[in-house]
Amino acid sequence: MKGKGRFAAILLLFVFLSPRLFFADNLPVEKFQRISSRLQKEGFSQAEIEKVFKDSRLEVYRDIVALKKKKIDYFSKAYDLFGPESIARGKNFLKENKATLEKAEKQFGVSKEIIAAVLRLETNFGNFLGERPLINTFYSMLALNFNSDFGEKELVSLFLVSRQIKEPDIFNLKGSFMGAFGLCQFLPSSYLNFAVDDNKDGAADLFSVEDAISSIANYLRRHGWQSNDFYSKINGLYGYNHDLMYVLAVMVYAYEISF
Repeated sequence: MKGKGRFAAILLLFVFLSPRLFFADNLPVEKFQRISSRLQKEGFSQAEIEKVFKDSRLEVYRDIVALKKKKIDYFSKAYDLFGPESIARGKNFLKENKATLEKAEKQFGVSKEIIAAVLRLETNFGNFLGERPLINTFYSMLALNFNSDFGEKELVSLFLVSRQIKEPDIFNLKGSFMGAFGLCQFLPSSYLNFAVDDNKDGAADLFSVEDAISSIANYLRRHGWQSNDFYSKINGLYGYNHDLMYVLAVMVYAYEISF
């Protein structure tokens, strides 16, 4: 009787705790199972999925909530977007990539100065690409229940990106604290929908200047940009970054480097 009572107590404890069981110490099992199911429908094996979620490099970034709330003041002296050196680099970028920029401008209808301005604001022409494994960013959102639906969507998209670009180790894909990567800082889902293989080497590479330029132009056009309509330009840029100060900063910087 004593043994049965102990067994019953253990069983009740299991039933009580089961909804709170975690996979990889942080992710509720039901979330992992949902993601696993979505990935298997995309052709990933259970072994491939568990290999990632059991990797010792998987971790939770608990600062992600505070970082998300932090706003960038694009017009501050600290950001130095409109200083002489910054403007000179923008003009130099236009000269060095003239052919590629003019090609994108002709194909997508987005001015070369705007494309350059987006690259300046996003990564300072590739000088600040981010060093966090993207998988950890989206995993953190799920584990902390912060932007959870967004995190799940982008995590699944990241697996698809890794397969598309033939990257065997998903932890090698790194980017910003919010999960954007490459020179133009696309989210994984944006890569799948808008990235362009401009140099025709078999896959869009957002760390390639050529591919990044065309991808930005394609993104803006697909978000409403029209070369002859001012308000459509605002809508296109706002689609890129939902911050009106960002939109204004891009347009002012583009103007400054245009002459």
